[in-house]
Amino acid sequence: MDRQQILFSHLRQAQLHVALGVRHIARQYAIISELERSGQCPDADQARDLLATFEEMQEEHISHRDRLERELLAAELLAAPT
Repeated sequence: MDRQQILFSHLRQAQLHVALGVRHIARQYAIISELERSGQCPDADQARDLLATFEEMQEEHISHRDRLERELLAAELLAAPT
C-alpha cells in the first residue's frame, strides 16, 4: 500500500469519526433537553459536561480530518506527473 492509499484510508476513517461525532453531539443535546424537561437538573448538568467533552473531541476529529486532507492533497500533487 503506498502513501496515498494509506492517507486515503486514514482520511475515510477520520471522516467517519467526524460523522459519528455529529450524531453523538446531536443525541446529547436531545438527552439534555429531555432531562431539563423532566426536572432532572443535576443529571442535565452531568450531561452538559459530557457534551462539552464530545464537542472538544469533535474539534480534534475535525482538525485531524483536515490535516489528512491537506496531506493527501500534497501527496497527490507530488505524485502528479510534471
